[in-house]
Amino acid sequence: DPAAAAAAAAGTKRLTFDSGHHNNVFQARMMPHSSGGRIVTCAADGQVRLAELPQGVASESVQTSLLGQHGGRAHKLALDLLNPGNCFYSCGEDGQASDSSTV
Repeated sequence: DPAAAAAAAAGTKRLTFDSGHHNNVFQARMMPHSSGGRIVTCAADGQVRLAELPQGVASESVQTSLLGQHGGRAHKLALDLLNPGNCFYSCGEDGQASDSSTV
């Protein structure tokens, strides 16, 4: 998307939305093959959440859902590139590496 590339290069915000987290967001990853419409986040509250971003909508209409919960802070996300668009892993201070799906 040329407009997205230009906005990113200029440092322009294209969308701001409530992630649903109760503490600092540590990482956000766009899911492959979702046209930028699905973002997985992890945060200091231990939650792993999915944001669904319908195209051409205001930030108030972004829906988030809880996908997983770590026993401590959730620090990192890794995409499963062998199963693009659906699976990812999250790692937290509880010592767990959890696999999840956005389906």
